[in-house]
Amino acid sequence: MMKPLFVAGAFAAATLAHAQDRVLDDFENPAAWTVSATDDVKAALRAVDGPHGKALCIDFDFGHVTGYISAQRALPIEYPARYEFSVDVKGDAPRNALQFKLVDASGENVWWGQRPEFRFPHEWQTLKFRQRQIEFAWGPTTDKALRQTASIELVIASGSGAGQGTACFDRLTLRQLPDVAPPIPAPVLRADGLSVDYGIAREFGALTVRWRAGAAPARYDIELSDDGVQWRRVRRVERARGGVQAHWLPESEARFVRVVPEAGSRAALAAIEPRDAPTANAFFMQLAKDAPRGHYPRAYVGEQSYWTVLGVDGARVASLLSEDGVLEPVPGAGGLEPFLVADGRVLSWADARITHSLRDGDLPMPAVHWTIGDLALDVEAFGSGTPEAAQALAGYTVRNRGKTARTVTLALAWRPFQANPPTQFLAHPGGASAIESIGWNGQALSVNGAPRVQPLVAPSSVQLEPLAAGATAWLPGAAGERSGMSERRVADDAGFASGVLRYELRLRPGESRRIAVALPVSGRPVAPTLAAFAAEERRVAARWRERLDRVRISGPGEVADVAATLRTALGHILVNRSGPALQPGARAYSRSWIRDGALTSAALLRLGHDAAAREFLQWFAPFQFKNGKVPCCATVRGADPVPENDSDGEFAFAVADLWHHTHDEATVRALWPNVRAAIGHMETLRQSERTERNRTPERAAYFGLMPPSISHEGYSDKAAYSYWDDFWASIGYRSAVELAQALNLPDDAKRIAVQRDEFNADLASSLAASTSFHRMDVLPGAADRGDVDPTSSTVALSPGGLLGTLPDALVRNTFERYWRDFQARQKNEAAGIRHGDGAYTPYEWRNVGALVRLGQRERALQAMDYFYRDRRPAGWKQWAEVVLRDPREPRFLGDMPHGWVASDQIRSVLDLFAYEHEGRRALVLAAGVPQAWLAGPGLKIEGLRTPYGALGWQARARTAAGRTTIAFELKPLRDFPPGGIELRGPWPANARVTVDGRPVATAADRIALPRAPARVQIDFPASTAAR
Repeated sequence: MMKPLFVAGAFAAATLAHAQDRVLDDFENPAAWTVSATDDVKAALRAVDGPHGKALCIDFDFGHVTGYISAQRALPIEYPARYEFSVDVKGDAPRNALQFKLVDASGENVWWGQRPEFRFPHEWQTLKFRQRQIEFAWGPTTDKALRQTASIELVIASGSGAGQGTACFDRLTLRQLPDVAPPIPAPVLRADGLSVDYGIAREFGALTVRWRAGAAPARYDIELSDDGVQWRRVRRVERARGGVQAHWLPESEARFVRVVPEAGSRAALAAIEPRDAPTANAFFMQLAKDAPRGHYPRAYVGEQSYWTVLGVDGARVASLLSEDGVLEPVPGAGGLEPFLVADGRVLSWADARITHSLRDGDLPMPAVHWTIGDLALDVEAFGSGTPEAAQALAGYTVRNRGKTARTVTLALAWRPFQANPPTQFLAHPGGASAIESIGWNGQALSVNGAPRVQPLVAPSSVQLEPLAAGATAWLPGAAGERSGMSERRVADDAGFASGVLRYELRLRPGESRRIAVALPVSGRPVAPTLAAFAAEERRVAARWRERLDRVRISGPGEVADVAATLRTALGHILVNRSGPALQPGARAYSRSWIRDGALTSAALLRLGHDAAAREFLQWFAPFQFKNGKVPCCATVRGADPVPENDSDGEFAFAVADLWHHTHDEATVRALWPNVRAAIGHMETLRQSERTERNRTPERAAYFGLMPPSISHEGYSDKAAYSYWDDFWASIGYRSAVELAQALNLPDDAKRIAVQRDEFNADLASSLAASTSFHRMDVLPGAADRGDVDPTSSTVALSPGGLLGTLPDALVRNTFERYWRDFQARQKNEAAGIRHGDGAYTPYEWRNVGALVRLGQRERALQAMDYFYRDRRPAGWKQWAEVVLRDPREPRFLGDMPHGWVASDQIRSVLDLFAYEHEGRRALVLAAGVPQAWLAGPGLKIEGLRTPYGALGWQARARTAAGRTTIAFELKPLRDFPPGGIELRGPWPANARVTVDGRPVATAADRIALPRAPARVQIDFPASTAAR
């Protein structure tokens, strides 16, 4: 075993006064390194001449996929108390992520330093990874302190560039710093009155420059120096306002800092204060902490901010509207934030009482409503155009609710703050975004050279400012100001410019005025005139109405809200689409998972959106790897190679589900080679676990399962033998057999049926072995962990169709456990006790459908009521991937509204009315409907798609003379289900039942319907009525 190359104890670390360097690898021996790459990515190592002898280069080619290349070697390291790494780098490659990984002896715990979107310099440069930049990445350890590692990896992960290139490395060094950081001397204002000596080199991310009263220049440079002699300019400041300015200067280090005012100015410096601000978001949060509430968006003052989506169905990008009215047409360019100026005050979200709504109560055309005293502001936004040429349109209506005339200015400020808040990361990070330039050409506002706002009403004035002008002090402008209406542009060296369109309004009592703007999203959309704006709004609403109303549900009381929320969820799924790609979100999750896509497609098919499901599969199929592996996810840049062993089964299910609902033989036959290859890959995976090694008592539960993977995000710390994967494998085998039979491919059907049966037998044996080994009476989440995850286990019931095949006691105990935990959570919340980590994921919607299938109607409805209370904001009828018990606790929410959650909600709500038992190929009706929904005009559902055609039924309850009679009418179906139709409504099992006028002798809790159409009458004493 190799000894650690650097041992802190080998030095007098406790008394170390100066930094000491140790070369970990001089790259003279390239044989110490090996290279690996993910599926279909090419990579090779070669030695070259470097600045200190030999160097190591990685030649790579991502081709048409995404993934990563890793060069690794054994290199044991023990870490001193304080340290930093450095490595010389050079290359010729597009922008990709550079990752420096440190792995412990188990190989399971990883720490890393990251440089996203890194471009290798063409000449050798030294790159540092400071100790604070090395973070724990993943692994099962609970001790995340970095003390000792066994190997290192240099990784290039595909970023925006991907492509092919070369990355070279030389002289990897670990610097041991003094164990105790030296004391920081008091800063000294030098004799020139414009520079500061900090006594030692200081690391900082921002500087606050304070000027003496009346001596603040409008223009100056900021320069840094290590010795007070040689200076380097790091910032040119223009149009500064006030006596204090803050400047973000990330990853800076210097002993001396000075300001150099414009010649002739009478500048007098008071202080220059360094701050730790590793990110732009951290910088603005510091500013917001010292500023009046409302000068910065809510997310910067420590409060969670929510948002929703709007856009064109199938467009490449969706726009966002924040709960406070910030409109973000595209990611990464800031957002348009409204302010009102009245009586000399700037009024913001912080001054308003805010409510939310959707057009017609359900369309993805959101609105934000402010009320501030006798003033009101309505922000109404929607997507317009085509997928190729899309735009966001927004109307701002200012109303005078008072009894006297008011003069008010509507200020629409484009600022470097997205609606997507700073707690959000992944694909499109939230929070601050760079605005290096902002311009006005007399007709439109441009940001970083791209047109962003086209006002449909000419503004009274326009003003553009750099960061140094401050947050909001300049927003009101001078009274009656019209300067800035001509063409102009402001470049901001700080990279955070802003601009404002002002509308000066004089409103009589009760009068309102609407201002409208167009914000381009893609292509070259044509903005409507103000006169045509309302007509375009109506046209878009009518188009959404047609899309969302293909299934119609009507009934008394809460039924309207249930149906509206279902329609809104469908709208959000369609808005989140990027072309044909089904995405769970518009920002953090702006990529397409087959896992999400398969179940979202199932929801779309039930709601009559065959084309969207078909287009998704046709788009996703070509991303399949050469070995038949279906990628977990994909983007336009390529397929992701992360092994998630549920993907093959999910793809096969999605194709089979499309067949069952559409009988589109041409599409399904074209996709069959992909399905067959996916099943072949899945077969290879399961056979790899059918080994003698897995026949021992300790490993018997793993025999014949899918290999460990991280498809279930709960196992991201360490790959697990997840039954989620295995249930999907069972579904995949079943689906492939169904497809082969439908396409008249008997040899394929026979062969895959044998594989299916063998796998299902192994799965049953595994469940028995795992529950015995872990002493469990519930379905385990993973065979090797013995954990419980009912929400994950729901897929065994649907679309697994394994209810009645799996051990019934295990299934029922699993959801009994869920219900106990669910009640405990409610009890804790009612008592003000934080339950768990204070959050849950509304994937739990799946349990509503599971409870319906288990005959637990009352529990399903209670859970549904609970989830409805967590729509955020309530008026937008949506869920994020994470629901916070404290709605203002700032945390990562996944994405919002979350498309997969929306599909779970859709499928579970539809299950109340009708669902298919996939294993028996039977339809079950009304199993989750409460009797209250049958009162008054009764309950009616029309156009619900099933594998047997469009389904419609209606039911109405009448009570008289102490008895309740329910009249149920089933409409015709295209095909009668092979497993029959069963009616399970909210009435007692001993009710009297007639079907088409003929008495039925069997129990009323499961009424078998021999045909469709059919008329059923259920009669029972009113005192036995159920919910």
